[in-house]
Amino acid sequence: MATTILYAGGEGESVTLTGGTTFSTNTANFDATDVRSAINTGLSTSSAAIAFSPAPEAWFHTRFSRTTSVIFSDIAPFTFSGGGVDFLRVFVKNSDNEAYFQYFNGTVWVDIGTPFISTFGGNVKRSLDVDIKLSATAGHFTIYTDGVVRASFSGNTTLAVTSFDAVTLSSANNTAFGYTWGLLVQTGPTIGAVVQTMGPDGFGTNTAWTGSYLDVDEVGTVVATDFVSSGTAGQESSFSLSAPPTSPANTTISGVVVSAEASIGLTGPQNLQLTTVLTAVTYPSANLSGLSVSLTQHQDVLAVNPATGLAWDTAALTTLEAGLKSIA
Repeated sequence: MATTILYAGGEGESVTLTGGTTFSTNTANFDATDVRSAINTGLSTSSAAIAFSPAPEAWFHTRFSRTTSVIFSDIAPFTFSGGGVDFLRVFVKNSDNEAYFQYFNGTVWVDIGTPFISTFGGNVKRSLDVDIKLSATAGHFTIYTDGVVRASFSGNTTLAVTSFDAVTLSSANNTAFGYTWGLLVQTGPTIGAVVQTMGPDGFGTNTAWTGSYLDVDEVGTVVATDFVSSGTAGQESSFSLSAPPTSPANTTISGVVVSAEASIGLTGPQNLQLTTVLTAVTYPSANLSGLSVSLTQHQDVLAVNPATGLAWDTAALTTLEAGLKSIA
């Protein structure tokens, strides 16, 4: 069965931020060959959340680094939920400074396997992969760091939820956790996956919206007063993108994801499509759902090149534009 990407976000462009969450552009804190910044959840009230279509089975991947191996209160840097109910988490305990993989059995949190702090902290860039299958009879939860299994549970995994649709990154004190980037949720294995960012760097084929690429090229904290807008339905704008990051040999491009933070006004166009442009031809998404007068995150996942119907290759990425189309 083909793998389906449910969510992919290289940086903070498609996460919901609360509590003073910031971004780091210090290249010592993240993989600068792949992304331009990292999410920093190091404040006591910080959190960042991603949301995607509900799934009973999927993998989660991210890259992360901790600022320190010492904490001063319990923290849950990664929490998985379905329908607003938390059911799985990584939990670092202040009592012994150990990282635990835990599931919620409907009443209490239960430890899975043994703690693994030695592979979870201390200013080292690491990979985290979590394999989730929600089933009453054949479910499993498995966590990997740097491609190695650290803890696993098999059995009834539907004691709290039957599908999941969100992951929250959070911290409980200002030195407990550091930086996260390269987030991916998909229906197949994620070990070895890399999420890379191509940001707007120039005007594209279409320029009908008010504003320019300089209004949507932020790296790090989004500037709320910096945006492009359309007051007339049917307008399109697109932007050229930075060169594709260098990928390892024999890399397969699983898909391209266009991300945007968007809102609608009380008047004017009430719908929006994300677009890709290849050789001056525009390929629009379906109308985005969930638009409101407040900014919300949206994505369009393209598993194949829409111009050819074939898998993406680097040559196509070098001329790719990303953009938007206002719809009545």
